Amino acid sequence: MKNWTKLGLLTLVGLSLASCGSNTKNTKGQSSSSQKVETSGGASKSNIYADPSTLSDKYDVIIVGSGGAGMTAAIEAKDAGMNPVILEKMPIAGGNTSKASAGLNASETSVEKAQGVADSNDKFYEETLKGGGGTNDKALLRYFVDHSAGAVDWLNTNGIVLDNLTTTGGMSVSRTHRPHDGSAVGGYLVKGLEENITKRNIPLFVNSDVTKITEKDGKVSGVKVKIEGEAKDISSKAVVVTTGGFGANKKMIAKYRPDLKDYVTTNAAGSTGDGITMISELGGQLVDMDKIQIHPIVFQKKQVILFQNQFVVKGRFL
Repeated sequence: MKNWTKLGLLTLVGLSLASCGSNTKNTKGQSSSSQKVETSGGASKSNIYADPSTLSDKYDVIIVGSGGAGMTAAIEAKDAGMNPVILEKMPIAGGNTSKASAGLNASETSVEKAQGVADSNDKFYEETLKGGGGTNDKALLRYFVDHSAGAVDWLNTNGIVLDNLTTTGGMSVSRTHRPHDGSAVGGYLVKGLEENITKRNIPLFVNSDVTKITEKDGKVSGVKVKIEGEAKDISSKAVVVTTGGFGANKKMIAKYRPDLKDYVTTNAAGSTGDGITMISELGGQLVDMDKIQIHPIVFQKKQVILFQNQFVVKGRFL
């Protein structure tokens, strides 16, 4: 077993996106770079995507997945003087980030202070620990909350301002940061990150299905990617995996939580656990694979989600 971090998938900025969901059906759980999806919220514009013919055979950093974590990683790499590329298997960028409907949770932020909200990292830590039933990785949670304000500042620096505060489930103070008009955070984040990607001339290839992380002399050396029906080998100094979870993969759900195998999901169609599988094939350690959150507001038979503003009365969940 190689010396891998338990986290396995590392995002460069800790974004706690609350209340993800959309009225989207997906019961097959299949990975397909040619799959058709409904664009909503932060739907991407085709003119930001790179022409497949311009894909190089070498980059400094390859980012697999184009949700909030992937685009953030690419921006950070570019600003550090590297030459990154983003490979996205779906026809549009955004992933599950596009479906986040509430906001970004963070404590001791400049926004909270400006609006007189008395919050603390310790309070955020304790309330999140309570919400996780005490099963959280305490070291990771501590790092997460202590750096959450920095995530808000980073977004603000890049023109993505979240200055509308509200209170959502599991918190005693207004800690959920939203766009100024109170709209869903997901589409707003994706749009803002895409603008930053475009401004920096970072190539973002869609319909580009990474099938394997390659190695040379015991070190990660790049990826194998299928683009326009052609398999290609792309080399790099590093590979950042930001493919998210496996909520839309019924086979993986059945493997790790057989009691949920017949449940429908509101996850993005591309959330099929490809990155998890590729990391596992390299000898990566998987943990807590059975920790799957079930939102009790989806009508299973109709495959429709009831949004929070439809079932909250006087600040209480029904």
